[in-house]
Amino acid sequence: TMELYQTAAGILARVAQRRGSAKNMCLDPRVQNKRAIFKLVHETLRHVRALDLALTLAGCDELLAGAGAELRGADGPNAELARGAARLFSYELCVGQGLHRR
Repeated sequence: TMELYQTAAGILARVAQRRGSAKNMCLDPRVQNKRAIFKLVHETLRHVRALDLALTLAGCDELLAGAGAELRGADGPNAELARGAARLFSYELCVGQGLHRR
């Protein structure tokens, strides 16, 4: 399950960097569990403005920038990865129904 969240957070980061569409990235042959990942990414993007506002009001901007720098010792793309993960988990906590396995 954690791999699904990591993949979805990476896709959210690449979408934020305008490196492609969420749909195309979710349909990449290397992506497993395409349906679950697409649903997570799509629903998170549907609520992205509210999630960003909530993260900003909670004072997470500086924390996320620091987490992005710690991921690989640099800023920029890693900060977007941290923000993507924060958006994803915020969505799951506030709106999501979690992942269901068959």
